[in-house]
Amino acid sequence: MTLFRLVYFDFKGRGELARLIFAASKQQYEDKRLEYSETCPETIAYKKEKAPFGRLPVLEIIEENGQVKRLAQSIAIGRYLANKFGLAGKDEWERALADAIVDQISDFSVKVLEYIIEKDEQKLDELSKDLHENVFPNHFGYLELKIKESKSGFLHLINILDWFDDSIQSKIFEKYLTLKEHNVRVKSLPEIEEWLVKRPATIY
Repeated sequence: MTLFRLVYFDFKGRGELARLIFAASKQQYEDKRLEYSETCPETIAYKKEKAPFGRLPVLEIIEENGQVKRLAQSIAIGRYLANKFGLAGKDEWERALADAIVDQISDFSVKVLEYIIEKDEQKLDELSKDLHENVFPNHFGYLELKIKESKSGFLHLINILDWFDDSIQSKIFEKYLTLKEHNVRVKSLPEIEEWLVKRPATIY
């Protein structure tokens, strides 16, 4: 029997996509969480000796013969798991659309992260203006269109809004009601709901 181990830090970040896919597909796996520290011996050793490219997350696939294969990069991990567990789409076109949406969310997350980690107040104002006037309309507008076109009513499992606090989420949902409804539907899936209840509480 093939076993899976996800190695990441003790927060959602780039590891949460894989965790959501494991939850949605009801697949057993080990959720290995390393300390997010430049001085933690275990973290340093793993990144240096085992992690491809020296970065996390890493998906470890342990075969029956004991061989361990390691896959890096969160999007590559997500695509592998979604394809393996039948969540990537029913045909080539659906899989291509899913890839496009995931890549777009990845690009969007870079913009969001810039805002989150910025400390300079003036720069924060500039980034906030760009997010609300350009980034949000382009990103959320397209996602809402694809949600409306979807026959199933579902688009993806990634909740990028987890990166924002509740007050900012509320403001976004005031304008993008279709996205809000989609978010509720995803969180209401029994497998996802169970994971959201039991997952460790983290800041990010």
